[in-house]
Amino acid sequence: MKDQISKIFSKNTYETRKVVEIVSFDVPYPPNYGGVIDVYYKIRAFRKAGIRVNLHCFEYGRPVSKEMEGLCEHVYYYKRHISKANLFRRRPYIVVTRSSEDLLSNLARKNNPILFEGLHTCFYLDHKKLKKKKKVVRTHNIEHDYYQNLAKVEKDIFKRYYFSNEAQKLRRFEKILDHADGIAAISHHDKEYFSKTYKNVITVSAFHPHEFVNIKPGKGNYALYHGSLAVGENNEAALWLINNAQTKQKNPSYV
Repeated sequence: MKDQISKIFSKNTYETRKVVEIVSFDVPYPPNYGGVIDVYYKIRAFRKAGIRVNLHCFEYGRPVSKEMEGLCEHVYYYKRHISKANLFRRRPYIVVTRSSEDLLSNLARKNNPILFEGLHTCFYLDHKKLKKKKKVVRTHNIEHDYYQNLAKVEKDIFKRYYFSNEAQKLRRFEKILDHADGIAAISHHDKEYFSKTYKNVITVSAFHPHEFVNIKPGKGNYALYHGSLAVGENNEAALWLINNAQTKQKNPSYV
């Protein structure tokens, strides 16, 4: 995990102050789904490396966290504005609902590097008040591809329109990454995609609690699928595995 931390910011960036500002799309505790697992254990890795974290997170359903307040120097909460009126804005819904003048003010008044967690949090990435700051974006997905795939498997016509429209907005908005000093892609595939257009792209694998592999040797007769079935794309993938993958196995498989 220490090597991954050093990849995100060059040593000289944070050695003098040893403080980093992290802007999170959600309250990262409890770490019980993909995106916040990465954020939560990244913060723990920063702390272990002796780097203090000021956490800025958007609140919309998950409560304020004593756990995060114990891990971070300061934790700032901002209300996410989920009004349906934001669906008609030029920028993507997942971005405009995560804007706050208080966030901009808090980031601007400190001379610390900033880590934006996901394209979701990049509303102010190109703001003139942050122009001289060291800014890195952690990309969790190629967002417009993700939303386009959600649209493909969605049965509800209104939700399908939302996902498709959001995908188009995200494709256009992605250009804001030109204003980042670096991009920390979560996979090699994503790195290859972003490297075609943007500078200083590196792969930083997902942060998680597991430091060692501890499994029985050999091959089992089961398959484990992990993912929220409330997400259409995940549900579609699980059904594909049930209907296709297990028929090719000699042993019975379970999902």
